[in-house]
Amino acid sequence: LAKKFNSGEKKDDSPNESNIPSIQKIALIGNSESGKTTFIKRIFNGVFNREYGPTISGELISIEQTFNNQKIKFNFRDTSGIKLYHEDADLVLIFVDLSKNIDQQLTTWFGIFKEATNSKTKAMVILSRSELASKDQNIESIKYHINQSIEDDLELSGRVTLFKNPISSQSISDEEILEFENEMYRVIMPA
Repeated sequence: LAKKFNSGEKKDDSPNESNIPSIQKIALIGNSESGKTTFIKRIFNGVFNREYGPTISGELISIEQTFNNQKIKFNFRDTSGIKLYHEDADLVLIFVDLSKNIDQQLTTWFGIFKEATNSKTKAMVILSRSELASKDQNIESIKYHINQSIEDDLELSGRVTLFKNPISSQSISDEEILEFENEMYRVIMPA
C-alpha cells in the first residue's frame, strides 16, 4: 500500500462521482503486543519499527487506493480491543500471537467478533509473532486447527478466513505485504 500510495501518480481532484471513494472500515483486534500497530505502520509507511508503545485508544490510519478502477478509502482502526470501534467494521483483522495460548486467544477474539459485529462483517485471522513460536509448534497444524474452529462455528463459517502466512514482528517483507493486500482486497471486495 505504501508504494502504491506514494507512487507519485497525479490525482484528479475534481468532484465527480468516479473520484468519490467507497469507504472500507477495518478494525484490528488481538492481544496487546501481538503486532497490530507494527504490521499496519509497516504497510503504510514502508518502514519497520519495533519501538511502538501500547495503543491507548483507537488510532485511525487512512489511505486511498484504486482497486479494479474503483477508488477505495481504507480506514484502519487499531482498536486496543475496544468493541465500539469494530461494531460497524467491514473487515476485522484478528491477530493471534503464536507465542501465547492460541485456544484462549481464539475463544476471546472470535467471541468479541461475533458479539460486536453484524452478520455481513468479514474477518481475517493473522498469525503474528511467528519468530516467537515454540520450536515444538507445527504451523500447519495450528492453521488446520484454526480453520476447523472456523468451519465448526456457524457464526464464523463463511465470514472468517485465515491469512495463509504467519507474520513476524521482527520484519515484514514487501512480498508478505503484497500477499496481505491481495488477500484483504479479495475478502473485502469479492468479485
